[in-house]
Amino acid sequence: MVGAAYKEKDLSASNNPLISPEVVESAIKLQYQKNFIGRTLLGYQPIDVSTVSTVEESDTSGDIDWLSENGALPKLDFTFLKGTKRVRPYGGWFEVTEEQQEDNAEDEIRVMINNVAYAMSYFEDLVIFSDIISANGISSIDATKPWDVSAGANAGDPASDVGRAKRAVKTATKFAQRADTILMSSLTIEYLSAFDYIKSRLYNTQGPDGYIVTGVVQTFMGLIVVEDDAIDPDDDGRALVFKKKDIGVWQERYAIRTKSIPGSTLGKDQVAFKYTAKAKGEPNIKFPKLGCVINDLYT
Repeated sequence: MVGAAYKEKDLSASNNPLISPEVVESAIKLQYQKNFIGRTLLGYQPIDVSTVSTVEESDTSGDIDWLSENGALPKLDFTFLKGTKRVRPYGGWFEVTEEQQEDNAEDEIRVMINNVAYAMSYFEDLVIFSDIISANGISSIDATKPWDVSAGANAGDPASDVGRAKRAVKTATKFAQRADTILMSSLTIEYLSAFDYIKSRLYNTQGPDGYIVTGVVQTFMGLIVVEDDAIDPDDDGRALVFKKKDIGVWQERYAIRTKSIPGSTLGKDQVAFKYTAKAKGEPNIKFPKLGCVINDLYT
């Protein structure tokens, strides 16, 4: 049984006592796909070259209006910023020693598999969210008051701030588009959950989808809540309100590729195999007006 014939349980390192190179390579791919967050929030575009054209929405002039007396409809002018972008490869590697291979150190190898797979997807998230936040034309607002104060005169107002961010997206698109997602770090969600009116709703939501059961804030102010620390890796106090899928695409030259290299060919007598994981893709944020960054969430 090789390649695509493997099932999920076959590819789990803990279920493969032989820990063969083929199994380890396949397990990396399987775990990597489980960790997707940022990529699921964008559209997808396969590409067959490494240098691609980019198109970014710019200013729009003109409005829909009544037909004029002379029979002419008002003109709408759309402008776009065009350029090129080099899609770069990224990845990493780890080594399994002969001792780990001989001792059938499944737990250790499974940890390495999981860590490299997570590191690949987290790197993608960092690149995606950084590109969105720095995109030309994206809106940004500052929190009215910090969200890490949930009571008293200096308490933040998350509902008002998120409402302003939603309105910024609508205004930037002349009320043609609406945000549907808010992206926050785990720390921001922790602060958000401390507000009484939010805490009350969370703890009173019953059923299998309730907060007590899932530990997940499902929605806030009509937006789907997505938790990912890559939006604010340094805890600066940042959240992103945007319209998923439409804000941009993930352009992929090739999906994750894995390779196993015997240590003997590398001149390393104590290494059984070197495992590499590599992919080639980058985000293209085509419509930054569909996003709004909320800054200064923390004191």
